Amino acid sequence: MPAPDLKPIIVCVHGAWQDTSCFDIIRAQLSTYDYRSTAVPLPSTGASNPSQQTHLEDVIAIRNTLEQLILVGEKDVLLVLHSYGGVPGCGAIKGLEKSTRKSIGGRGGIIGCVFIAAILPLKRQSLSDVLKDWEFPYMTVEGDYVKISSPEYHFYNDLPPAMADHYSSKIRSQSKFSFASKAESVPWDLTLPLTYLVCNNDRILPIDIQDAMIDRLLSKDSFLSEK
Repeated sequence: MPAPDLKPIIVCVHGAWQDTSCFDIIRAQLSTYDYRSTAVPLPSTGASNPSQQTHLEDVIAIRNTLEQLILVGEKDVLLVLHSYGGVPGCGAIKGLEKSTRKSIGGRGGIIGCVFIAAILPLKRQSLSDVLKDWEFPYMTVEGDYVKISSPEYHFYNDLPPAMADHYSSKIRSQSKFSFASKAESVPWDLTLPLTYLVCNNDRILPIDIQDAMIDRLLSKDSFLSEK
């Protein structure tokens, strides 16, 4: 097993309505294998000023974390994007891939990206554009926010009841503007290994939606789907 300082740092990006605590369990498990990790809080979740929080503010938050690790720390990074986090995460990658960094004599960089039941936007698509052909009755718009019903059922259906209640208590409102802003950058044509983890029992993005998004991208040689 590689020494801890030779392993990539794993950067986790949460989905809508959740916060960084959704990665607490997996990050604790990673640490037992000497993997360092961090989780990026997204400004569009739980925002007090939702009208000013599009997905682009989330891109900046992710990019700032990546640049600190890569440009300053010269570290290798594995980027992990969950659900909505796929939209801003895609926009934060360009120019920080390890292959690009190496080509200009830089050290460190993103060595790969893992999507966990994540949104896969095309350029100039918003989350709402990607999901326009499906209905989501458990999501409601209230003012400038999108809210979700029964998080213990939709997010945490495979957890023990006490744990599901704990994480459900952390659910917050999501800026509706983060679902409407258009992706300015996507990684589909970059030299970067991409992996999609299909979640068969996901109740936010059912498997048919995950499969439909993947089908658009399977022609990319670097894209791997595992069920």
